Amino acid sequence: MAKTKSKPLPKYRRQTRPSGNHVAFVELGGRRMYLGPHDSPESREAFGRLLAEWESTGGNLSAAPEAITVAELVAQFWKHAETFYRRPDGTPTSELTTYKYAVRPMVELYAGIRVSEFGPKSLKTVRTRMIGLGWCRSHINKSVSRLRSVFRWGTENELVPPSVLHALQSVKGLARGRSDARESLPRLPVPVADIQAVREHVPK
Repeated sequence: MAKTKSKPLPKYRRQTRPSGNHVAFVELGGRRMYLGPHDSPESREAFGRLLAEWESTGGNLSAAPEAITVAELVAQFWKHAETFYRRPDGTPTSELTTYKYAVRPMVELYAGIRVSEFGPKSLKTVRTRMIGLGWCRSHINKSVSRLRSVFRWGTENELVPPSVLHALQSVKGLARGRSDARESLPRLPVPVADIQAVREHVPK
């Protein structure tokens, strides 16, 4: 497997206040987080807790769900996906590309809104966009399921309120003949001429 460059661990640091008191802090993801009086047991405990969360999430910090936008959620998920959807030799699987196309209509329509505002109607609007793009019904259903997986991952990592995921799960898949989505072409038998053309070139 290809080796990935590990991120440097954040450091336990000290800041001197104008009053002369020393406070501990750590910078994670560009955010300065204060831990309490420098070198106190409480600050060391808080540092260890935050560092454990930082490492377990691959450098993604939990944040207030109302502060996360759809675009930010997708960006956080993508960091996870690039690591998760890989073969033993380190090359990306086809699932990564599939997610890339699945999230695109959602980002185009809802990039700037907060995840707490993305509900069933929003998901249906994204699905309507997929129909307009000419995607077949079965592919749309799978893509919508992947979008829910993005929100499920966000819920697991405390980026999405659980109520949002619960609401999105109420959206049923498109039923055959009940929408404007086209059906995929049926799979037909391989022409005999094609079989005869390769018979001499493959093992019996």
